[in-house]
Amino acid sequence: MLCEKKSFVHVLKFYFKMKYLVVFFAAFAFAAAKLPQNNPSLEAVRESNYTTACGGLLNGTEGRIEYYLGQRYYEYEKCLWTIRTPFRTRIRFDLIEAGLVRRQDNIQIHMIDSTGISQSYTFESNEPDFVILYGSVAVVLFHTDDYIDGRGFALSYTAEEEIDDTFVYYEDHNINAIENKTTLSFPTSGSYRDSELSTLAVMGINLDKGHYVDWHMDADIRFVQAEVGADGKCKDKIHIYQIINPEVESPVDPMLNHMRRYTPPEGMCVWTDIPGGIIRGYGILAILATDGNGTGTGLGLKTDFFGYITSSINTSKEVKILTMRYLLAILAAFAVVVSHAEKTIEDVDQETRCGATIEADSGTLVVPNSGQTIAPGSICIFTIHLQTTNTFRLNISNLDVSGNERDDDCSEAAVRIYSLTNLVPADKGENYTFCNDSPPPPGGSFYLSGNLATVIYQASQNASQNSGFTLNFDGIAFQPIQTTHESSYSSATSGLIRYPVEGEYETNRVNTWLIKTSDANPNLELDVILERIDMEECGSSGNFSANEACLCDALIIYDITNTGVLEERARLCGRTEEDLVLERLRPNFIVAFFTDHIQIPGQGTGFQILYKPHISTTTTQPPTTTTERPPPSNFSSSCGGVLEGIEGVIEYKLNQTYQSYERCLWTIRTPFRSSIRFDLLAGGYEKNYDNVQIHSIDASGIKHMDPEAVPNFVEMDTTVAVVLFQSDYSNLGFGFKLKFTAGSDNDDNNLYYDDQSIIVEGEITANLPETGFYRNLELSTLSVMGQNIYSSDWYMNTTVTSVDLDVGTDGECNDVLHIYQIIDPTSNRPHYNHLRRYTPYSGICQSTDIPSETIMGYGVLAILASDIRDNSKTGLLKHKILKMKYLAVFIAALAFAAAKPHQTLPNFEAPRESNYTTECGGVLNGTQGLIEYKLHERYAEYEKCLWTIRTPFRTRIRFDLIEAGFERRYDNIQVHMIDSTGISQSYTFQETDPEFVILYGSVAVVLFNSNDYVNRDGFALSFTAEEEIDDTFSYYEDLSVTAIENKTTLKFPASGSYRESELSTFTVMGANRKPGQYLDWAIDVDIRSVQLEVGTDGQCRDKIHIYQIINPEVASPVDPMLNHMRRYTPPEGMCQWTDISGELIRGYGILAILTTDESGTGSGLGLDAWQLPTE
Repeated sequence: MLCEKKSFVHVLKFYFKMKYLVVFFAAFAFAAAKLPQNNPSLEAVRESNYTTACGGLLNGTEGRIEYYLGQRYYEYEKCLWTIRTPFRTRIRFDLIEAGLVRRQDNIQIHMIDSTGISQSYTFESNEPDFVILYGSVAVVLFHTDDYIDGRGFALSYTAEEEIDDTFVYYEDHNINAIENKTTLSFPTSGSYRDSELSTLAVMGINLDKGHYVDWHMDADIRFVQAEVGADGKCKDKIHIYQIINPEVESPVDPMLNHMRRYTPPEGMCVWTDIPGGIIRGYGILAILATDGNGTGTGLGLKTDFFGYITSSINTSKEVKILTMRYLLAILAAFAVVVSHAEKTIEDVDQETRCGATIEADSGTLVVPNSGQTIAPGSICIFTIHLQTTNTFRLNISNLDVSGNERDDDCSEAAVRIYSLTNLVPADKGENYTFCNDSPPPPGGSFYLSGNLATVIYQASQNASQNSGFTLNFDGIAFQPIQTTHESSYSSATSGLIRYPVEGEYETNRVNTWLIKTSDANPNLELDVILERIDMEECGSSGNFSANEACLCDALIIYDITNTGVLEERARLCGRTEEDLVLERLRPNFIVAFFTDHIQIPGQGTGFQILYKPHISTTTTQPPTTTTERPPPSNFSSSCGGVLEGIEGVIEYKLNQTYQSYERCLWTIRTPFRSSIRFDLLAGGYEKNYDNVQIHSIDASGIKHMDPEAVPNFVEMDTTVAVVLFQSDYSNLGFGFKLKFTAGSDNDDNNLYYDDQSIIVEGEITANLPETGFYRNLELSTLSVMGQNIYSSDWYMNTTVTSVDLDVGTDGECNDVLHIYQIIDPTSNRPHYNHLRRYTPYSGICQSTDIPSETIMGYGVLAILASDIRDNSKTGLLKHKILKMKYLAVFIAALAFAAAKPHQTLPNFEAPRESNYTTECGGVLNGTQGLIEYKLHERYAEYEKCLWTIRTPFRTRIRFDLIEAGFERRYDNIQVHMIDSTGISQSYTFQETDPEFVILYGSVAVVLFNSNDYVNRDGFALSFTAEEEIDDTFSYYEDLSVTAIENKTTLKFPASGSYRESELSTFTVMGANRKPGQYLDWAIDVDIRSVQLEVGTDGQCRDKIHIYQIINPEVASPVDPMLNHMRRYTPPEGMCQWTDISGELIRGYGILAILTTDESGTGSGLGLDAWQLPTE
């Protein structure tokens, strides 16, 4: 499942064998602030044929890696490069120079073909050496151990001239230094092609140099879908290797091969082939090999960052780090919770908030952190878990926490440190309290027993800018029996904690959940309900006990007062069927679970904790008015929303009186399960006239309707359902509690989904799916309801403005949309079904199928179902399919609220190179490839798209216009060849008939231009390089920046330094305006710096040529539409900043060409670019 949505659901720790689950959700109409995310971009590393970086992509028939050449490298370094020599049969690798620690540190080469890794060779000596291996693609791994650090190396590669046409397409990704959460798909388009051999390499981040710390990452396969033959065998295959440390995991030939196969030798193609267990190592290598017939979606990856070093923790050698965790598959129990956790409130770096969970054997905690501001009166809470040691040695090197007044008893501001354990009674626990008037021992250390502590900082109401403290800690005694620690943090005001998800809990564990909600609402009171308590019986009575010693396995709830004092509220062990309720806890509390080392059969299945804001029985909650998309959760007390998980609860106005004319619609999603059981646990609504209706959904629309108010339980064969609560105009009652539980069987008929639930007052526009694109095998829903006004009846109008789904060659819908209107039936009451089909039973797929009448009612339910067919030649995500405009019309007058327009920020990363694209611009690299831009689709006015075509070291390129539907002459495709003089040849495809041209050179730019008059259909353009080699230049780098809008500073080359004998290109284009606006546009470019080599005669030895991309109707009256390139620099180019004309370059974009000779280098070009506002 590869979904991205805003959610308050957050799983902080989730293993393949999941042992516990933390679900945090927003409920009770509380709004969460949107917090900034500082996740690094994980765009694939830009391809080149030369690098000095640790890992990346190299593409071309020859190239070179220089890593720490002549410099000292570090311990535990792991670097992985992907080398592609497009469509060649053999590669020669030459170790030119090296200073490795022989045998312990080495360079490994692994060749790749359709069977996975086909050949391997290790350079383990520093003597110059070479090897010739068969294949066109390889990975190179550099590895160092923990002992002696040597010096780096230079490794070159050269491809043989013989061509290998076994595969037609490829796509290489090399993602290194990964840390934060991200969602990846392989291929990135979500669909692979016939005859493709592609690679994906993902590596964790090397730790800070000199820390002597080893590291690893964990990976779980989440999703695989490739073509399967009629015989049930894989036709297309994925091979996965884990990159490991063979000193630990393979005693044979310990240092010479770090690749270990994870998939079977024959590969895998469906999710049922996924081996069990976590992939643990330094990284993974995935290889996709496809045959010549049939495609699929490939591999889905989801990453989760688990950095235990937070709030300025300085790591030592003993730090335990899980750098990242991959979650890649349709897992059983609660896999969906993880799939929607990437944009929750908890994604904010812990260093930006006043609290954290820390797992380390030593470190330094600095509060406030650098750049952090802590509000006066705040409570900051940190839990610290020692990993392999016992007994804290603590030292406070800086303390200034009080305000201007004396504070002898540390009641106004303080740092409090507590030992958390079940081995001593609550009143015997160790703790320290320090403040300015009661400081810690001067210059000395103090000690705290155990391996778990919490540090609480109470900021003064009169705190100065310098207020805060610095705490140093380390563990001084090793644990005689190793204990596993897990910690979690949430600021959600409601949540569900279950540990473990299934089965019995493990021994030798310390688990904590830090719930800190005071930042959002310092006066909040929470009710905590403890359910399903099933632990080892170790109380004095031998049965369930509360607040007793509980020396074996124990669950402890700690409350934290508004002054930062820790109080134990409950200590539990044993078993009970009764729920235990702790009322009116403060907004911050800690849940701690301790287990001993003794394994007892049937020791227990753990516990479940539900916490939520305390609600007084004498008050009534005001109705919610938010139009924000409700976050997915598995609990709701709001009127409508999306609930996800294998079980959950709706509590709507339980023990409260509901109103007349209430309409609430919930979407229930149990991802990839085949059945759902609904249990009505409580209900006081008026029988028959007010009711709860459940409708299950599949690809044919709603397939089951329960005509009665829900009995004790009902079971349905579905993975997604909607629940509707409706009340009429009389005889009010009390609300209800409805529980849902998913069956244990899986349902893999649909692989993707997107559920939306919208409450609307004014006028809005929505898309299904929200992203504007849908995928094969998708089953998604969109529900839109008007806002309840309670006092009178109401309705809303809905207009379906566009539908664009896949249609088969027979004219029938391959993918379908079903729409239901939620109405008040006109027949006599009682009414048991308020859903009425709006579309035909077969569904619709095109705008021409939309029924003419406006949808009037209380709301709308739309269901999107797609199959695996795709008539487009792209094989990419399908197009935006559904737009609706909603206008809520109320009998009682309401003010209309205008929705804020959605803004999409441009991505300034260089587009990943491939030899195939459907995007507007980018870099294509290889000896052959294809551009398909809006083929069989309508393009817009004033479109300008620029592609760079690189056929490494070839002498000629053939361009074939395969198919086109653009307006002849006025809209066209221009091809411009590039050499050391700038643009050397040009050709324009201005007719739509199939045509070809052969032009000289190894690199070109292709420009598509449309004017303001008639917009028609796009085109397909292929390129094929001739076999003859051109060795005039040795290096290249192609950079393409598209859709630029805001002012941005760029440099070329991106590294800030070019090389000898280089021919490189740099293109910058503005953003095309939205279709239908009929607006022309332009960007301005300001050349800020040029610094290239100049000879002793003052002449340029290295040169930059710059062209502006303009509208020749204005700038050139001759042959107005056939050439949009105008030279900005002199014909001989320029090399120094004094050559810059000084005027801004205005147009649609620029093309810069760098050409260098065989000696001397410089820094290249620097510029600012921005898009101008439209008139």
